[in-house]
Amino acid sequence: MKNGSISATARRINASAHAQDWVRHELGAWVLALAIISSVAAIAMPLAHSQTFTQLHSFIGGKKDGASSYSGMINVGGTLYGTTSGGGAHGFGTVFKITSAGKESLLYSFKGPPNDGADPSYINLVSDSKGNLYGATSHGGNGPCTDSGSPAGCGTVFKVTSAGKESVLYNFMGAPDGFGPDGGLIMDSTGSLYGATYAGGVLNSGCQGGCGTVFKITSAGAESVLYKFAAKAKAADGAGPQGNIAIDASGNLYGITLGGGKHLSGTVYKLTASGKESVLYSFCAEKNCKDGELPYGGVVLGAKVNLYGTTGTGGTGVCGSGTCGTIFTVNTSGNGFGVLYSFAGPPNDGFLPVGGLAIDAAENLYGTTFSGGLYLYGTVFVFAGGSESVLHSFNFNGTDGVQPEGSLSIDSTGNVYGTTVFGGSGTACDSGVGCGTAFKITP
Repeated sequence: MKNGSISATARRINASAHAQDWVRHELGAWVLALAIISSVAAIAMPLAHSQTFTQLHSFIGGKKDGASSYSGMINVGGTLYGTTSGGGAHGFGTVFKITSAGKESLLYSFKGPPNDGADPSYINLVSDSKGNLYGATSHGGNGPCTDSGSPAGCGTVFKVTSAGKESVLYNFMGAPDGFGPDGGLIMDSTGSLYGATYAGGVLNSGCQGGCGTVFKITSAGAESVLYKFAAKAKAADGAGPQGNIAIDASGNLYGITLGGGKHLSGTVYKLTASGKESVLYSFCAEKNCKDGELPYGGVVLGAKVNLYGTTGTGGTGVCGSGTCGTIFTVNTSGNGFGVLYSFAGPPNDGFLPVGGLAIDAAENLYGTTFSGGLYLYGTVFVFAGGSESVLHSFNFNGTDGVQPEGSLSIDSTGNVYGTTVFGGSGTACDSGVGCGTAFKITP
C-alpha cells in the first residue's frame, strides 16, 4: 500500500480468522456507504461542543507530502512528530513534523525494500533524550516475506535523527523472529526498545505465518525474541499482538492480542523480564461478549496497578448488526477486570475504538473511534469521572477529517493532538476521500 486504503485496517487483524470475518463485514459496509453518508453529513446539525477543533495540516499525498496517518503523533518539546503509511518521495510512507507555529514538513521519506522500510502503519514513534526518533515499519527491509507474490520485506525498526538522517536498526526475517511489527514501541531507561509483531514466531500454530512475537532491540541494534505466541494449545496464550505496550518499574511488559485466548476473542497479557507470559484476561467470557472482544489499541498503565484499553466490538451497545466496543480495565495481577464503558454508537457516540488510549495525570482516558458520532465518520472522546463524552465528531469536509485510528497525545495544558486516516483536502490518494489530517483539540 502506497497511498493509503481501507485494506490497511483489515491487515491488522491477520492473526485471527474470526477477527478477519468481522472486519470484512463491518468495515466493508462502511466503505460501501461512503457516498450515502457524505450526503447525510451535508445536512447534519452543527456540533455543540465547547472545545475548539483546529486542523493543523491536511495531507496532500504524492511525492511532496505524506498520506494516511494511522499512528497518531508524539509531542517533543512542542514539535509534533508522526508517520504516514503512504506518500513521500518514494511512495512508501514518511516521517513528518509539525512545528509549534503549525508548519508541516517531511523529515524522511521511506525508500522501501530491500534497503529500507515501508508502510510505518500504526507504529507510534518514541524519542530519546537527544531528540532521536524511533519507530517501525510493517513492511520493507531485506527479510524474505512477500506480499501478493512480490518481495515486500518483513518490516524494520528504524532511527531518524532530528536532522532527518535515517538508519535501519533491524530487519525482521519472518518466522524466526517476527513479521510485521504492528504496535507502539516503548523504550526503557537503558534505551532498549520493545515491541510486537502481529505474525511470525511459531509456525503451524493456526495463524498464517505465525501468531506473532514480542521483541527487544538494544540501543546497539541487537534483537532478541522475548516471546512467541501460540506456544500453548489452541493459542490459549493469545495470537496476533497489536497496539501499545506498557512497561512497569520492574520491567514487566503488558499488551493485548487481537485473537487467541480461552474464547478466541483476544487477551490482555503480561510478559516478565525473563520472558514468562501469562494471560491476565481472555475476552468474550460473558454471554454475547458483554465484556468486549477484539482489542486493538493495546493498553496504558495508570499510576498504580491498573491497565486500561479498548475493544473494537463487544459490550452492550448495538451498532448495526454488531456491538459497538468497550473501554476496559484490569490490574497487573489479572484481577479487577471491568468494563468501564460500552459505546452506544451514532449519532451521540462513536463505535469501533481501534486506536490506543492516552492517559493524563488524573487518569482521564482519551481516545478515538473509527466510526460513529454525529456525522458517522468517527469521534474523539474522553472518559473522566466515570462517564464518557464526545469531544469532537468528524465531518466529511476539507477542514476536518475522516476516521481517526492513531493514538492521541496530550500536552501539559490539556491540548489533545491526533490524526485521521482520510478526509481533508488532499486529492492524490487511492481512497478518493482525502489523504488525512492532523488536528488539535483545545479544551
